[in-house]
Amino acid sequence: MSELDGKVALISGASRGIGRAVALRLAGAGAAVYLAADGTAAELEDAAGECRRAGAPDTAWGVHDLARGNEAEAMVGADHRRMGRIDI
Repeated sequence: MSELDGKVALISGASRGIGRAVALRLAGAGAAVYLAADGTAAELEDAAGECRRAGAPDTAWGVHDLARGNEAEAMVGADHRRMGRIDI
C-alpha cells in the first residue's frame, strides 16, 4: 500500500517544471492526479503518461489559464466531475 492510496491531488502548473515534478512525486506515492496548466494539450497528455508510469491509479488533465476570471472555479469543477473530489 502506498502512502497516498485513495487520495486525489489537483496540481496546477503541471505541464512542466516544478508543477510537473510535484505531480510525478504524488503519482509515485499512489495518488490519482488531475493535472492543470495553461500549457498545451500535448504537454499535459505527456505529463499524464509519466504519472501513469510512476504509479498513479488514475489521471486526468485540463488546460486552465488561472489568469482568466472564473478559471479557478472551472478547474475545480472539472476535477470534481472527473475525479469526484480533491484531497490534495
